[in-house]
Amino acid sequence: RLDTGRDYAWYWWNGWTTFYALGAVIEGTRAGLADGGSARADDVVSAVKATGGVINLLRKPLAAKNGADAVRGLPHSTPEDRRRQLVAAEDQLRANAHDADGRYSWLRHVLNVGVNAGGAVIVWQGFGDRTRAWRSAGIGIAVGEAMIWSQPWWPGQEVEDYRRRFDGDSGQRISWHLTPTIAGAALQVNF
Repeated sequence: RLDTGRDYAWYWWNGWTTFYALGAVIEGTRAGLADGGSARADDVVSAVKATGGVINLLRKPLAAKNGADAVRGLPHSTPEDRRRQLVAAEDQLRANAHDADGRYSWLRHVLNVGVNAGGAVIVWQGFGDRTRAWRSAGIGIAVGEAMIWSQPWWPGQEVEDYRRRFDGDSGQRISWHLTPTIAGAALQVNF
């Protein structure tokens, strides 16, 4: 299961890293060639945001892009070696799921909006170009959200599938709880 979606994860991480690196270079070059004022400020802000994107991706590379390579690289000749491989594979599966769940973190979305809005305020208040500032912020927010939501999403389901298959039961889980309704309460059963 670690190799499932490996290609997508590899292209996602390398694609976004390249996209932001090119953005930093292009916007930095444009800033150097601009006549000044709000255009230069917007290009500098965009270059800084793109550089931040590269740093963020390089700081914590997406492990799912390597599939099961790390596990395959471990010794596997003895039963104890294979147990260590299993533990490493389970750890990797959980780490991939943790990374995938990051798309639901409100903090990532707030930071995306906040960084782009902060850049807009610099261009708007510092250089008096409200239209350029908020257009740039809108584009930056849209690109940031596209990156967040396009991140590999399936590892969480893979962990759940693994648990169902190997935790020693039939995999069927039944839970219940009371849910408030307008008329009172309802019993909700999940299976």
